[in-house]
Amino acid sequence: MATVRELTDPYVNVMLAPLPPSAHDVCRVCLTFTTGFPTCYRCDHQPEYADAVLPISYSPQFGQLHTVLANYKRGVAQSAAGSLKSAGSGPVGVLVIGRHVQPSFQDNEARLKSLPGPFSWESCALHRG
Repeated sequence: MATVRELTDPYVNVMLAPLPPSAHDVCRVCLTFTTGFPTCYRCDHQPEYADAVLPISYSPQFGQLHTVLANYKRGVAQSAAGSLKSAGSGPVGVLVIGRHVQPSFQDNEARLKSLPGPFSWESCALHRG
């Protein structure tokens, strides 16, 4: 079975490492951008889906990584996590290769442009702890 790194290596030049959960205006659960809240609307209102979420990269809408991941549906992962939780499983975690971000929403485009780069597995969320 291929590793996450092997599957993502062809796209590393377009990957954008998410900000840490301690960053200002970042959801502490899924690392999406917020506007003054510790969690985004979805994580605040649907907390039962996963106990842990680890986004590897931001995925700006209609960008190259977004296009590659177009068949991946975040809702499927959350439905699977929700089903596992409903069936009585222990903690459930979700690994997200591309955390969808809509650049045209509020100041997201400027925030995406201000991210440090280039992407490095040594400084991604997996290694930042």
